[in-house]
Amino acid sequence: MISSPLAITALEEIYRFYASWASNLDLACHKGCAACCTRNVTMTRAEGQFILQGLQETAQLDRLTRRLQIKGRTGRPGMTTNEWAGDCLEGREIDNRETVQVLDPCPFLDQDQGCFMYRFRPFSCRCFGSSVDCGRTGMAEQPDILMEVNTVTLQIIEHLDQGNYWGNMLDLLMILTGENKSGRDNNGVQWTEEIGRHLRRSRPLPGFLVMPDQQAAVQSYLDNLFTVRIGETTLGALLQRTA
Repeated sequence: MISSPLAITALEEIYRFYASWASNLDLACHKGCAACCTRNVTMTRAEGQFILQGLQETAQLDRLTRRLQIKGRTGRPGMTTNEWAGDCLEGREIDNRETVQVLDPCPFLDQDQGCFMYRFRPFSCRCFGSSVDCGRTGMAEQPDILMEVNTVTLQIIEHLDQGNYWGNMLDLLMILTGENKSGRDNNGVQWTEEIGRHLRRSRPLPGFLVMPDQQAAVQSYLDNLFTVRIGETTLGALLQRTA
């Protein structure tokens, strides 16, 4: 496990690198289209800390707390990205019975369908893209390379925060904002006891899950990503250190 400041620095650099890579894709996404902004977003604890740090620096932390009090139902995944990848790589049957999907709109959306914490959003929000306007068609169409790159990047982000909480964004933010206090939300749910049991722990990389026809393109992406500087080291060296 790496320190929180280093994990957040790594996150920022991964976000920056990914944004540059994704800018070359022909996607239909635009401000005001929030069809994909549901309550199914997952993230690591480090991503949650990055959100809280950013909102505190921009004096918006109270705004987050108010939105969390009316967060409503949340989607809850049955396994982390690396758990899923590990099962696939080992040829084990995937059990999705624990997964709960909730398509209600994200509570962080404003009236204009913009996100008030857009600058600090987790990778699951940053990486979702469609080559067609899914707000009109009702369904996203993702290029194969986008899905493959998204998967390996999610795996890396989880690996860097291994051992810490992983789960639904709203659940995790409830935990992080309530760590230094006790109490219940508007539905009478205990901050840590009830919500915490729905969270999982980030797992180390079991290997990258990539379709054969995309391996060359994904390897090129990873080779460049691994050279990104994280403080006095590189992301590749950091991954080796935490293997």
